[in-house]
Amino acid sequence: MKRALLKQIGNEWRDNIWLIIELTIVTIVIWFLIGTISPKLHALFQPMGIANDYENVYIASINWIPEESPEFTDFGEDDNHNNLQDLRYILSQFRGKPYVEAVGVHKNGLPFFFSAFNTAYRAAGSEDSIGYSTNQRLMSTGMVKVLGLQSLEGLSTEQLTEILEKGEVLISNHPIYEYTGRNPAELVGKQLESLYNRENEEPELTPRVGALIRAIPRSEFESMNVGTTILPLDENNDEALQGAWDVAIRVKSGMGRMLEEDFRNDISLSRLRNARLTELHTLAQQRYMTQYIPTVELRLYISGICFMIFIIFLGLLGTFWFRVQQRTGEIALRKVTGATSDDIVRRLIGEVFVLFAIAVIIATVITVILVKSSVIPVYLEYGYWKQSVLTPTIGTLLIMSIAVMLGVWFPAYRAMRVQPAIALKEE
Repeated sequence: MKRALLKQIGNEWRDNIWLIIELTIVTIVIWFLIGTISPKLHALFQPMGIANDYENVYIASINWIPEESPEFTDFGEDDNHNNLQDLRYILSQFRGKPYVEAVGVHKNGLPFFFSAFNTAYRAAGSEDSIGYSTNQRLMSTGMVKVLGLQSLEGLSTEQLTEILEKGEVLISNHPIYEYTGRNPAELVGKQLESLYNRENEEPELTPRVGALIRAIPRSEFESMNVGTTILPLDENNDEALQGAWDVAIRVKSGMGRMLEEDFRNDISLSRLRNARLTELHTLAQQRYMTQYIPTVELRLYISGICFMIFIIFLGLLGTFWFRVQQRTGEIALRKVTGATSDDIVRRLIGEVFVLFAIAVIIATVITVILVKSSVIPVYLEYGYWKQSVLTPTIGTLLIMSIAVMLGVWFPAYRAMRVQPAIALKEE
């Protein structure tokens, strides 16, 4: 049976070459389409490293009345200290509200913000030339509960808060660490230094690492290219508080409206002399604004891919329909000589899958050449080879197999309904 099948494929080599070319081109196109979208989908389903009740987290920007404003209050030499004391008073006002669970300040501490506070650390005193690439986020202790940071060691929110209170650092996992043979667990209890110290310069050390947490990406559509390091931001230190960007507030579930009303009506929650809090919004709103364009792009990609797959399927169906119709007489003859409909359908499907297997081999060679020449961009570094190579390959084989199966089965099924006598007469 197998020999007869291969012999028939060889006898019809002219028609089969064109079918192989068509299947090869279609396979490459689908692989490229899936490869374009799979990293975004992979990132979308990765954990964000924080609690996902974004509607319960509110953000207000910290601003200061400028000296040239008629509303400016002049404290003389104590301007900076008094301004920061006023900000601390506003924070205490929020903490006194019964519907507020936690309040904190941060610098680059929130997700859904495309910051680039990147550096690379290594254990203090180490001569290692490959460090831990990381995005630095500065947070006060209250931010641990505001965001709901997730420990990789089973620690509670309270325990993570205590670690930041002691002035220790939180560091995350990341695929790049495993990819380069690094284990962040080995850093717990050690101080860190920058990998990029100048020659003959004494390295500046961070506090010791207190625990491991889950990494916080910048958005849901971006595969993280670095890990996360959380450095403590001391609210009682004027210099540290001066660098804070926002105030973040976690409210009890369903009580956000009360905060919004109080923020509008109670001046003590938004201003005190030179200190101002503005632009109150939820983390859910920031997520929507930050990811609106990537979300629209993803929908367009998915719609385009579905449309392309549908068009490609129709093209394959038309090709196989014409191919089967040309062989109606052969099918009738086989039925007359005792072959069942299932035997003939299996033979037709087997024949096409042999041609498809040849097309896959050719498509693989061509794709490898295109990837190596950077015609098709594929990012194999940082341990992301699965979504860059494996996912498109499996998806392409699955889609093409289904398309080929249906493309052959449907016209073959229709051909089986033709009476052998009528088909032979027409021949």
